[in-house]
Amino acid sequence: MRGIIYLALVILLSGCFSKGLNYFCDRGYCMTVVTIRPYDAKESGVRFYYGKRQNTQDLVNSILLEYVDGPFYYRWKGDTLVLRCPYWQVKEDCRTDTSKFDFTNSWSEEERMLYGRNNDDFYKNIKGVFIEVDTPNLK
Repeated sequence: MRGIIYLALVILLSGCFSKGLNYFCDRGYCMTVVTIRPYDAKESGVRFYYGKRQNTQDLVNSILLEYVDGPFYYRWKGDTLVLRCPYWQVKEDCRTDTSKFDFTNSWSEEERMLYGRNNDDFYKNIKGVFIEVDTPNLK
């Protein structure tokens, strides 16, 4: 009986901080995204890993972001993951190989010049190059 009660508690509490694991791959290169819900809790956020990860306990080459509002954008430039999260806050940066993981919180000045200064034009122009992902829809 205790075992059943313990199992029910574990299942109930694990639902409070559910983790979703997603892979985004292109031409053999992958990124692993782990969402930790609920977004408004102290421990919530999204962790991005370079490469396809089964073991997400190893934090090497990952970035943990606190969800603020809005999607993230990514593209592959050769074997480099170019990741942009303009409305997010970095909680933990564990990158070791920065040559393959190009990350900044927001768009660089060069990207602003390339895609446009006006926000409407900018986000319309990047859609041909970057992929927009709305994280609340990730499982």
